Amino acid sequence: MSENIYKSRIEPLARIEHQGALGMLEILLGIMGERERFDEYASLTSAGIKTYVHDWEVNLAGEDGEPVYCTMRSDYFSNYGIFESLGYASGSEIKEFNFLKLSDVVKLLAFELMQGRAMLSMVEIDGALEPVALLGVDAGATWLKLTFQRVGSDTAEERDFWGMESLQGEDEDFVNWCVVARPGERSSWAASLGRLRRDLLVWLCQHARSRKEFFHETRANYAPGLYGQERFLELLKLLTDEDFAQAQEQKGGGQDISRYIGLYTSGVIEGRRAFARRLSVWAGEVDAYEDDLWGDAIAVGEQLEKAARAYEEGASAMEAFASAYAREQRVIPSHLEHVQASCDRERDAIAALERAFEID
Repeated sequence: MSENIYKSRIEPLARIEHQGALGMLEILLGIMGERERFDEYASLTSAGIKTYVHDWEVNLAGEDGEPVYCTMRSDYFSNYGIFESLGYASGSEIKEFNFLKLSDVVKLLAFELMQGRAMLSMVEIDGALEPVALLGVDAGATWLKLTFQRVGSDTAEERDFWGMESLQGEDEDFVNWCVVARPGERSSWAASLGRLRRDLLVWLCQHARSRKEFFHETRANYAPGLYGQERFLELLKLLTDEDFAQAQEQKGGGQDISRYIGLYTSGVIEGRRAFARRLSVWAGEVDAYEDDLWGDAIAVGEQLEKAARAYEEGASAMEAFASAYAREQRVIPSHLEHVQASCDRERDAIAALERAFEID
């Protein structure tokens, strides 16, 4: 009888509530034991406030020669560097891996589990990659079973990976992609909290006004910031045309678009609300920063509060759209008013932040 080469398992994390990049962040914070600081890190890493939309007009067409109107991956990454920023801000050692051999991932996971730590990865669920927390491994000479926890769950499930070459199946961009989070301390030379927050806000204003950003992970261009939100609205306008929507359904893209809309809206709603809550806190702490990067503390605080209110209003408008879309199961013209209002409030928020730092 064959013996186990690796066999280890830990208890599930607290329920994973968020999807996309926010879900990835939530898993890492659960591993780090810092879930209570979700709002702060969702802000400092850009996970909750960036916007990337797959731009079908500047990317290659699909295999059928038709434009690719959306991809779930646009919500997973940020050129600000979510994982790098988390490590820099927290002091934890965050390491991202891609293109490993599956046998090496098994060894890495076994080591992390022996230390009592889960590992972040992605697996294919209903035809698309979703973030998971890897919680267990049972590997032998002729078998490989991994235990993981999905978004929206507080329990674990087991899947047989024997005979597979990658956790991400046949995906070409992500091959045994995973991230570890290990204890550490902030370096003595690391920037102050005040500088980290200000740098993030300045980047956010630049990101909001950009027109195109390239992701090396997926080798695709994305519409960022305010322009990205406009592209999302344009996609919804296309979907109000019954012929277009029906054509997407017939070629199998309808379900993908519906899933994408859910991922995009949840990211905006949950991410902006987390950021709005932190902006209000940051507004009250401006005069406590040891550096003088913030200028007039009272004036800056007022603009941060205005931005916080605008972000919250924008999230509420997007929530109204999400609720209406869930009821109708299709996009109708009246839905667009909610999304337009969300875009307008985001534009107001960015304008307030630009006034705070006198960014042209």
